[in-house]
Amino acid sequence: MKKLTLMWVLLLVLASACGETQTVEEQPLQLPEKEKTWVKTEEVEITKDKVAASPEPTLQVKVDPALKDKLTNVDVSVQVAQINDADSCVAALEPMDKTRKLVQREGGLWHAFERNEKLRPFSDTGFQIDSNTNKLFFALRYLCKTAKGVPLTGLAISVSRMIEDRGVEGARQHMIQLGNPKAVADEWVEYAQEAKRIADRNIPYEEVGRLVLQTKPLIDLYQELLARKVDDSNEQKFLSDAVTLLDVVKSRMSGESHLAMARTEDLQVPYEKFRNEM
Repeated sequence: MKKLTLMWVLLLVLASACGETQTVEEQPLQLPEKEKTWVKTEEVEITKDKVAASPEPTLQVKVDPALKDKLTNVDVSVQVAQINDADSCVAALEPMDKTRKLVQREGGLWHAFERNEKLRPFSDTGFQIDSNTNKLFFALRYLCKTAKGVPLTGLAISVSRMIEDRGVEGARQHMIQLGNPKAVADEWVEYAQEAKRIADRNIPYEEVGRLVLQTKPLIDLYQELLARKVDDSNEQKFLSDAVTLLDVVKSRMSGESHLAMARTEDLQVPYEKFRNEM
């Protein structure tokens, strides 16, 4: 009797468990709530009407004629007499070059543009000012040291001796036979001939000194622009002054024959560059 009762209880328990299992299986599947994402659901199409309705830039890129005249026409007739050799030329340039390096250690004018939200779209202007200012100072230092002749580099000496021994065409063919491409041989011959021509050139230090001293207003403005506190009241003035400075520096590099020559000569050296410390 007890065995029958025990079996009956077990059957009831099993039946109950099966019923619960069936109930769970019949319940509908509950999916997790849809996750909210960052994807925009608004319209993103850019139409002509939207572009037309966008506010135009409030700042304009324009040169200040009065400032340009002030930076360009600098009378240095008195001071230039103090520059009469390479040492005095470099000595006059050195304080200005220290200012250039100081400005660029602080990020240069590129940084001056980047730190202002409205000026940031014009940051390339700051970058160009930094770059062209470097070119100007490298050219000035080069002129100070080479006004009375450009020292021959090792390459110029070697190729010149080869030309003396073999002639121009013989030297060219010899370099090609040594495994150098014809274009390289041509470049080296041309460079050696030009290097020999300018080895004894004579540029008056008065002319080089004038270029050095006339750079003072440019580097002063370069430093002042970095230090200038810019806000809504003077953003346009800052941009105009910077654009004017860039215009004057670029015009001087291309318009002054000695500076253009210095830049060309420096770039012509195939391997050995005239070294300038940043």
